[in-house]
Amino acid sequence: MPSACGPIEQSEPSYMSRDSTEHLDERTLRAMKRLPLDPGPFQDEWLTAEPTRVVPVLPGQRLLPTLSLFAFSKKSLSVSILSTAALLLVALSAFFLIPREDPAGPDSPAIVLFKKGDVALKRQDQALQLTPGFQLLRNDRITVLTGARLDLRMPDGSLMQIQGEAEIRLLSLNRRIALEQKKGSTYHSVVPSTNRQEYSIQTPTAIASVRGTRFAVENGETGTVVRVTEGTVETSDVATDAPRSVILSTGEETEITADIKNIEKKRANTTVDLVIYSELDRQRDLWNPEVLKQVEGMHATADEGQIEKIYSRPLEILYMTDGRVLKGVVAAQVDRTLILHTTEGVIAVPIEELQEVRFQRE
Repeated sequence: MPSACGPIEQSEPSYMSRDSTEHLDERTLRAMKRLPLDPGPFQDEWLTAEPTRVVPVLPGQRLLPTLSLFAFSKKSLSVSILSTAALLLVALSAFFLIPREDPAGPDSPAIVLFKKGDVALKRQDQALQLTPGFQLLRNDRITVLTGARLDLRMPDGSLMQIQGEAEIRLLSLNRRIALEQKKGSTYHSVVPSTNRQEYSIQTPTAIASVRGTRFAVENGETGTVVRVTEGTVETSDVATDAPRSVILSTGEETEITADIKNIEKKRANTTVDLVIYSELDRQRDLWNPEVLKQVEGMHATADEGQIEKIYSRPLEILYMTDGRVLKGVVAAQVDRTLILHTTEGVIAVPIEELQEVRFQRE
């Protein structure tokens, strides 16, 4: 339609080259150029409509691939829609079934620092020998028998001591550190960290979550006791649909049972706990990053001859000031710490606690 400025000249569509238009008669070309840009709302009769003009394709002519609704009947269109929906469903199923990386990041191992007494490890139904320097993975199950003890260094640098009789499963070992404690006692020295999302321990009756603190979790037959030596711990029950929680501060504790009605906190005796955390600090100093770097790749072996063969020298017997006698080969020394490779694993030995060293063949 002409305007005040004269008639509007319609340019040739960009997808039509001179090669593709020279075979069309002038009348058809003019009609195509007058097609509206907005075809308007969808009409049901389009499904059965016949094209008003058929343009023959000449030899050598190239046409863009197009899909026209005019080519489908109602039945075939329904089949096409159902097929597309099925393909979409398969794609969505694949998206949710394909394993994707945990948003908390990849797992890192927890490291055994100290073992005393009977401690068992189960990994995917396989029993493994647990020794100092051993790396623990997610879903590993640890059993510590009565009178035994196990000290671990978590991926974020936090330390944990497990005392028997205890059963522990490592649920997550990345930016989210989570443990399942079915029974027994655990003591935690949690370092403050901006990278860690969570540090939590779950028992059959309670969940304890922390940021940076020192606390103990004792799970017995009647319930769970959470005791705080330093910092704060949020403790909640797991037996109700609407979990109740309490914030414990330094020197406080609470006990949560399966039939608890109110979570109450009271003053705690942390005298024994302070001794345990002092020992954990000692283990942290012994197993500093440089020592950990040295023990990488050292594997436990029950064969003394194999250890002698690795280092090409006889076993050494170390007499300690506390009466312990250690046997192995000193693999390295980091500052004032000896790294002793033994049949019980890799042990960090402070030189200050060493009284005498002898070779086994002397």
